[in-house]
Amino acid sequence: MAETVDKAHVHAYSAEVIRLVTEGEYGSKTRPFVRLKTGVTGKSANFERLGRSTLPIISGRHSQTQILNPEHTRRRATFTDRGGAILLDRHDEIKMLIQPKNDYARNHAESYNEVLDETVLAALTGSATAVDENDATSSVAIGAAQQIAAGAVGLTFEKVNQANRILNEGPVPLPRRAFAISPQGMEDLLGETEVTSSDFSQLMALREGRFTGPYMGFTWIMTTLLTKVSTTRTCIAWQADGIGLAIGMDLDVKISERPDLNHAWQVWAGMSLGAVRVEEVRVVQVDITET
Repeated sequence: MAETVDKAHVHAYSAEVIRLVTEGEYGSKTRPFVRLKTGVTGKSANFERLGRSTLPIISGRHSQTQILNPEHTRRRATFTDRGGAILLDRHDEIKMLIQPKNDYARNHAESYNEVLDETVLAALTGSATAVDENDATSSVAIGAAQQIAAGAVGLTFEKVNQANRILNEGPVPLPRRAFAISPQGMEDLLGETEVTSSDFSQLMALREGRFTGPYMGFTWIMTTLLTKVSTTRTCIAWQADGIGLAIGMDLDVKISERPDLNHAWQVWAGMSLGAVRVEEVRVVQVDITET
C-alpha cells in the first residue's frame, strides 16, 4: 500500500510558506506600496481612474445645480501564471517539510516574493495598458516629464530631491511613498554629504550601511531586480496609488506523490498575478549610471 502524506503535514507546510511570505525580513518589498486587488477572477483586472474636478461657485439662492463631469478612465493588468515544483526524494523524510524555517518553505516563499516584486517594478516604468469605453486598448508610456536622466552620474542627493519635487508638483500625497534603488545606488547615496552628515540629516545611515527609516519622505527599497541596460540602471520613486497589483490566485501549495519519479514527493507552488501603472504623475523614473 502506497504511503500518503498526512494532511496535517500539508497544512503545516502551507502555513509555514505563507508565514515566510508575509514575514517582514523575507516578505515582498513592494507589496505594501501598491493598490491591491485580491481574489480576482478572469485573465485580467481593471483599475478605475477618476479625473480631478473643482466645485464651482454657487451664484445665488436656489440656483441651478451644476453637474460635475470628471473624466473616467481605466488601466488593465493582465495576469501571468507562475508555477513549479521541488522534488523530495522517496528516501528523504517527509516530516522535514514541517520543520520550522525549512529550506523548501523558504525557497517557495522567496520565489513568490521575487515574482511579485519583479512584476510590480517592471509595471512601474513599463508601458501601461489603457482601456476606453469600447474596451479598446492602447499603450501609455511613462512620459519624459516623469523621467530623470542618468547624466553619467550615480544616484545623487540632487536626483532624489528632483524626484521628490516632481511628485510634489503632481500633486501627489506624501503617505506611502517608496524609492527602489540598486545596491550601487545605495552606495552612491551614502557617499553624499547631504545624506550622511549630521549637519543635514539625523538619519545616521552609515551606522547600518542602509536606510533604516524614511528619508525625504520615502521608504527605501534596495533590490537587485531593477532593470539595467548597458551602464544605465533604472531606479524608481513612486506613491502607492500609482501602481495597481491584481492577484487572481495567491500562493497555492500542493504536496503529492509522483509514481513516475520513483514515488518522489512533489512540492508544488503556483500563483497568478499582474500589475499596471495606474497614474503617471505618481511615478518617477530615476536613471543612474553604474560602471
